[in-house]
Amino acid sequence: MNLDDLRARIGAIDLRASLARSGDPIEMGGELGTIAGGWPRPGVSEVSGRVGAGRLRLLLPAVRALTHTSWVAVVDPLHLLHPPGLAGVRLERLIHVRPGPEQAGWATEQILRAGAVPLVVLLDPPAVGRLGFKLAHAAEQGRSSLVVLTERGNSRLGVDLRLQVGGQSEGRVRLRVVKRRGAPGGDWRWVHTPDPVPSGP
Repeated sequence: MNLDDLRARIGAIDLRASLARSGDPIEMGGELGTIAGGWPRPGVSEVSGRVGAGRLRLLLPAVRALTHTSWVAVVDPLHLLHPPGLAGVRLERLIHVRPGPEQAGWATEQILRAGAVPLVVLLDPPAVGRLGFKLAHAAEQGRSSLVVLTERGNSRLGVDLRLQVGGQSEGRVRLRVVKRRGAPGGDWRWVHTPDPVPSGP
């Protein structure tokens, strides 16, 4: 999707549906929601772990639910995601942007700032560095939730929620809450995730 396509897609979204529930955390579903409380909105979350460890598995319930009532955007600079493999996701409401690595931060910032998409996922971006502040500000301005999936945690990215994923096995993901808005983190534990999803991000 090029820049003109992205602008047209965002411009066509009915903002009333997206903004109506702004301010409430986005439901995670199941046991993860009980542990972490929801994807902060507005806010920034980070999910770190190696590719194939189950990072995307944690997000799938929220992506599936939102695409039935609203929109989700995925910024995918390394072209890792294969949307048809996301079980139960309405692909016509999934905005899949594949910029080059040098434009990933900028594209994410523009989508967040537009305020039209409740959940924006940034897959394995290059080093965030000073861009972290801009992304947090854009999420606040657009009243959106940004979830950054990365192989290694980035302490320079100011987040409301930080999760580490240590692997997946038989419908479960090994998970540690490192930081949570208003509460300390916790120990490693296995979290049941009943939704099957192919290996990947």
